[in-house]
Amino acid sequence: MAAVGCCMWSLGRVYRLDSFLLLLYPLPPVFVALRWDTRRAFQTVGVTVMLVGCSLGPFYAFLYALGIGSLSVVMAAGLAGRWPTALLLAATTATKVAGVAAQVSIAARLLGFGGWSLVTTQLPTVTAALLGDFSYEWTGLFIQGG
Repeated sequence: MAAVGCCMWSLGRVYRLDSFLLLLYPLPPVFVALRWDTRRAFQTVGVTVMLVGCSLGPFYAFLYALGIGSLSVVMAAGLAGRWPTALLLAATTATKVAGVAAQVSIAARLLGFGGWSLVTTQLPTVTAALLGDFSYEWTGLFIQGG
């Protein structure tokens, strides 16, 4: 299962298939937790981190561990422990937000920006790219970017 997780992460990162595979990333550790126990799911994430580190390098392994790895462990523990749905959603969302915040913080330090300034410089660019000359023909609206 760790090899499956590593293959999915590699395909997502190298071929930019993250948007399609994002929902599938946590499945290998979750399947392991449901079949055996949470300890083995944690081991699956650890082996996946090592495999990603060997195939894509330590930076991608660190990104996997912070984002998807931690989310997978929490999701696996919640599903194996039969947590209530609201608690499971809150815990996985908080874990993902903490992982993304840690990634932004690390990227900001590596690039010499403050974390918030890194977000504020990227936000207008992404918004302009998403909304620039985008037609909502089916609604009768047309939004032209500036």
